[in-house]
Amino acid sequence: MSGNELDVIMQSDAARGEEPKRLAGTLAPAEVIGNSEDPEERIFVQGADSISIRCQVTTVTSDPLLALHPIGPTGARAVIGAPTPVALSADTEAIIEYTLKGERYVEVEVQCDSGDVCTITHVDVYVRP
Repeated sequence: MSGNELDVIMQSDAARGEEPKRLAGTLAPAEVIGNSEDPEERIFVQGADSISIRCQVTTVTSDPLLALHPIGPTGARAVIGAPTPVALSADTEAIIEYTLKGERYVEVEVQCDSGDVCTITHVDVYVRP
């Protein structure tokens, strides 16, 4: 995604009056993730139409991924219909857009297999009513 496309997305969010929620738990800024760690945070989305996740990392080694997991009615991750994880690259914002299908929660996860390392700059969540 080019810088211009990102600017347009950010301007459209601002025009709708949306403020992101910056994750501050296991995906907080300055958290170092790696070596088979898969930290996640659960987000309440019941009644919302869509969600946008924006993640930026630094000091990337290998191929960590940003993933969004819809949580089904049983509390388990829904496999069918889940968005494809997005590769994380140093100093580049990765974005996942997802149209909700009645989920109550979603989980945001940074996936690092053996040899992957990254430092979180930010993970911002926009939940759109």
